[in-house]
Amino acid sequence: MADNGAGVLQFDRMARLSISKPSGSFSDTDPQLNTLIIGGGDDAGNPGLRIVGSITKTNQKEPNIAEIKIYNLAPTTRAQFQGKGDRVVVEAGYRAAGYSRIFVGDTRTIDHRREGPDVVTVLKCGDGERSVRYAYASESFAGGSTVADVVDHCAKSMGLALGNVGVQLPALGKTLFQGWTSHGFASTELDRVLRAVGYGYSIQDGEIQILAPGESIAQTIPVLSPETGLLGSPEMGSPETKGKATSLKFRSLLLPSARPGGRVQLVCERYNGVFKIKKASHSFDTMGGDWYSDYESIQDPTTGVS
Repeated sequence: MADNGAGVLQFDRMARLSISKPSGSFSDTDPQLNTLIIGGGDDAGNPGLRIVGSITKTNQKEPNIAEIKIYNLAPTTRAQFQGKGDRVVVEAGYRAAGYSRIFVGDTRTIDHRREGPDVVTVLKCGDGERSVRYAYASESFAGGSTVADVVDHCAKSMGLALGNVGVQLPALGKTLFQGWTSHGFASTELDRVLRAVGYGYSIQDGEIQILAPGESIAQTIPVLSPETGLLGSPEMGSPETKGKATSLKFRSLLLPSARPGGRVQLVCERYNGVFKIKKASHSFDTMGGDWYSDYESIQDPTTGVS
């Protein structure tokens, strides 16, 4: 069982992958489309294929990563997974609540290997991988331009969804009296101009996310308790830097709605408060294995904790 963020218990796990080629189409789909959907359990109770996944997401600029294993694809389907750069969308959830997106990325490598009687297709992916590696930004900004002008240009040059970029631009109105020149990888240039004013960015499920230190994304805050999926007792750790907020690690049943930069409210014997998520790791297996989310968080200074 797990919680959908509103205190409703959920049962019956399910996951699916949507895999899109950057060009061309999969031969066993509608020829007008270029997406293949692979299901492991669905809202009708069909078992589908076995899908096993491990996803690590942080609020840092380095791409989030995923390793997805698909068991016993048809030989004709396996033959179409030979290159890299395919777009992968991973969704998981519970039958009563439906699917929620937990990862979007580009394939780094695709391998097919035998594990006993099974043939396993292994996808290793990075979130925004192609944009980070290849997107380029080249523009000169005259004196009097603003940080927002540079951020807007670099973010758009990356070719990703803009996420909360538009929301943050008004706060980035600092004037660049001597101008600014961006010439290099768009991801590097975006990081350079944001660090100059104390901000940072990450890529979350194919969207650019910009935050100031201590800031959180606007969201509905899931409530996590032993009754709604919290497992074991949260562990308090030492702060990364002296004087900084204390860290807290905890595990739940798979909780797609909590993501780095977001917040979660813990309600248990030792803690009752809101925590900001720095790192989320999801492990899932549609055939009865892991179905967990592990989090590293810090206390939200705007709400406190008791």
